[in-house]
Amino acid sequence: MVNLTSALSGNGDLALGNILGSNISNTLLVLAVAAIISPLVVSRSTAWKEVPLNLLASGVLLAMSADSLFGGGPSILSRVDGLILLLCFGAFMAYSIALRSVEGEAEASVSAVDGDVRRTTLAIVAGLAGLVIGGMWVVDGAVAIARGLGVGEAVIGLTIIAVGTSLPELVTSVVAAYKRNAGIAVGNIIGSNIFNILFVLGLTSVFVPLPVSRDLQNDMLIMATTAVLLIVAVFAGKRYVLDRKSGFVFLTLYGAYMVFLVAREYQHVFL
Repeated sequence: MVNLTSALSGNGDLALGNILGSNISNTLLVLAVAAIISPLVVSRSTAWKEVPLNLLASGVLLAMSADSLFGGGPSILSRVDGLILLLCFGAFMAYSIALRSVEGEAEASVSAVDGDVRRTTLAIVAGLAGLVIGGMWVVDGAVAIARGLGVGEAVIGLTIIAVGTSLPELVTSVVAAYKRNAGIAVGNIIGSNIFNILFVLGLTSVFVPLPVSRDLQNDMLIMATTAVLLIVAVFAGKRYVLDRKSGFVFLTLYGAYMVFLVAREYQHVFL
């Protein structure tokens, strides 16, 4: 909702910055905090399949936004790019369902829904309305902050909005780490990153093509780099474990990225 509201209101930088910043904070902030709380044991299947898919999704997005590097004019995520991302998301979901069936994981149990249909329907409608209203408030507030501080909307999307939209992942992964449920802590982040790129950005760019500035291209490269770092952390040292050392390294890198964003914006404003 934040992305669609941003794009439809002409704030494409905010929409794109939100996704890039959210994925970066998911890896360098959320996973870092979870790993510091309790070392995260990554399943062999996740390490060899979903973690590389996270990098693949980042690489696909980076390639799609590199039009200017190949003489194709200004870089933009077009409607065709959006459709391709959505098709990739459909393939990922089909793969996930097939993998679940093949590996014989526990089937989800179906339980009776408490309450009558009308009350349940009302709750769903109210929740959806809250998402729409909340999305508009977030975007309006972000634009107001950007104008008040005299900074670009992309920076607000990469920082304040990105961290805000990553709070559910932070809470989920921290609680999962505290309860020693590493699979949930890691899967939550990997799934969120892939979902953000393939579905959220795919759907957003289908509605409104998103121009990609040179700064945002650099942020995409940084996002892809965090995906590479995650692979290194999973396979280096004690294999299939994100330990506290990796967590502290990731957290330090996130702090460095925040400093980089501030320095870059300072350069744009004063030079």
